[in-house]
Amino acid sequence: MHRFAFVGLLILLFPGAGLGAGHPNDDRPNIILINLDDADLDLMSPGTIASRFPSMHRLVTDGLYFSNLHVTTPKCGPSRACLFRGQHAHRTGIRINNPNNAYSNGMQGGMPEYILRGYMEEELSVWVKRSGYRTMLVGKYLNGDFVHGVPPGWDDYYNSLGGSYFDTMRYTNRNHPAGRFEQLEPGVYRTRAEAADAVGLIQQHVDSKDNRPFFLYVAPFAPHRPAANSLGNATEQRYSRWWAKAVVPFSRDRIEFDFSDKTTVLNHIEPLDEIRQELANSMYRERLRTTRSVDDLFGNIMASLEANDLLDNTYVMVTSDNGFQLGHQRMIGKGNNYDRSTRVPLYVIGPNVAQGEQAGHLLAHVDITATVLELAGANATAPQDGQSFAPLLESPGSVEARQWREPVLIQNWESKMSNSVSGPKIHVVASGLRLFDAIYTEWADGTSEYFDLTSDPHQLDNLYPQLPGLEKEALQTLLRQSKSEMLPVTSISTPLNQNEIVSEQTVLTGLAEDNQGIKAVKLTIRDIASRQYWNGQAWSDDYTRVSADLSNRGHQITVWRYRHLPPEENQARQIVVWARSYSETGEFDPHPVKRQMTISANRPVGEILYPSPGDTFSGPFTVRGDYGSETDVQNVRVVLLRLSDRMYWDGDDWTPDWTYVDAALGEDHWEFDVDVEPGTYFLSSRLQNPDFLQDIPAKLLFGITED
Repeated sequence: MHRFAFVGLLILLFPGAGLGAGHPNDDRPNIILINLDDADLDLMSPGTIASRFPSMHRLVTDGLYFSNLHVTTPKCGPSRACLFRGQHAHRTGIRINNPNNAYSNGMQGGMPEYILRGYMEEELSVWVKRSGYRTMLVGKYLNGDFVHGVPPGWDDYYNSLGGSYFDTMRYTNRNHPAGRFEQLEPGVYRTRAEAADAVGLIQQHVDSKDNRPFFLYVAPFAPHRPAANSLGNATEQRYSRWWAKAVVPFSRDRIEFDFSDKTTVLNHIEPLDEIRQELANSMYRERLRTTRSVDDLFGNIMASLEANDLLDNTYVMVTSDNGFQLGHQRMIGKGNNYDRSTRVPLYVIGPNVAQGEQAGHLLAHVDITATVLELAGANATAPQDGQSFAPLLESPGSVEARQWREPVLIQNWESKMSNSVSGPKIHVVASGLRLFDAIYTEWADGTSEYFDLTSDPHQLDNLYPQLPGLEKEALQTLLRQSKSEMLPVTSISTPLNQNEIVSEQTVLTGLAEDNQGIKAVKLTIRDIASRQYWNGQAWSDDYTRVSADLSNRGHQITVWRYRHLPPEENQARQIVVWARSYSETGEFDPHPVKRQMTISANRPVGEILYPSPGDTFSGPFTVRGDYGSETDVQNVRVVLLRLSDRMYWDGDDWTPDWTYVDAALGEDHWEFDVDVEPGTYFLSSRLQNPDFLQDIPAKLLFGITED
């Protein structure tokens, strides 16, 4: 039996084994945690809430706003795993969203990995339930491939799946203890359905006269963009035309012209052009509208608490799994160590919570876990990286903000695109610290950054090159001390999957990580047929290893590269590569990563020659690309996506379903005619020869304007 299925079967057979029952006359508080998806500082600032979200305005007037809270890994899946476990991502091992994604860099993550590590049996829901709470989940649980079954920590499990706001598939134990799939009726908006379920569960709890307090976790998909292959658009019909002229608020980190002091990971990114500005503004309006539906959800929950006389004994927290950049630092998205990516809102309403106040104490997202556990009187069975902020709720001024907490560890392993739709791949892999008023980052490419937020809140001037040597050493030491002990970890990112086709020009790449620094990465390369080993220059019968080049030797995380694969021959050669990393203290990865591949010259590679990314046209034009291969090209698959409504061109009309169109082929190039209405578009192309499909598509973002 597959081990994923085995674990899922255990969950189905023992859905609540060993978990606590209620206590008579339990007067502990109810706790509601609302965790948004990609909510940023501007979207959820007190000013924006006051002017645009009438129900959530109560958070500002009646609650406490923590303005300096940071997620420790600013990506959806890892952040949620960190929250449920109360641990940093290097400790959970859930480092990325989906290991099958080309941007994962070969690291592990997703729901299957979460289950394999046994986390469903020991997470926040289990710990709170074990202490006597009724536990309820409504909305998004984890990222990555869904695994059937109801996690044992949730009494009520209403898990919304996928990246669509309409026609959403869900997995729930509503009327079916073992769980089953259900799909929202056509036209039913995801957030509205989740609001009804949250209110329904609260009312059900009251009507059943359950003497347990409850923990309700609500995770709307908003304001996240819908997936490219989702049905319908992102906004609820009633709000689809609201705020038609809204634009991203002005911020100096969106108009920085001199990027020369930034890490080499980023300093090649061009300033925002007109197309990316409009893309950011369009996304901002969409995010406002989807959050307006969250405002309704919040209002319905608060009304239910009031109607059932529960407000005086219920804590309500509103936060997000990560921040979001809309052109800040020339990027659109998240997944890096800059303030806009890591800093998220946190509002708290509840018994004796300070009202209408702001607190600037440095907090980590995993501190929410520790706080929920303290408020619930529950205990974790796993080592915790968070620190409860419960002592601050009643009187935040009782502790000087600067003295409250040690620096927050910020880590990221997943690469991204500069504008979330297309553009160059950015290797934003880094480990760093968020201090009370500074950011220190060690990028995997070997560069470092330090920003003094007191004088430079927008991170315009990298001061690291000017720091004295002792200060640099102190920051490096502090970063090492902030990361718990671990054994070295190694990944292979190129090739990402088993049995891929490579050439002798292919550069093998991956990541290596250790809290005390990486000293070396060694590769074993073996020919499957002859069982010989590659020594860097020739095949040998003797066992040998070759060394990879490191971009950040001696530091916590580094990119490794190996550029000397065996030469191509007339016949394809199958090889196996093992990669193992070694730390500065002599420890090594106990589980070297393995990749099997075929070396062949018959691998199609191509690129888009015209137009350039970001070009704008006033009428029809022709996209032109080359083959980049001496082998026969069978076809070129072109995907054309209209970003305004995320519809695909099928050659005759627009469709919500992902599809492609074959380009016209020439002797050494291909062409694709574009004749569409004004708007912003994303295009990708992939070559296919009789044997293989190009592994990484070429991508292009362009705009069409009125004549």
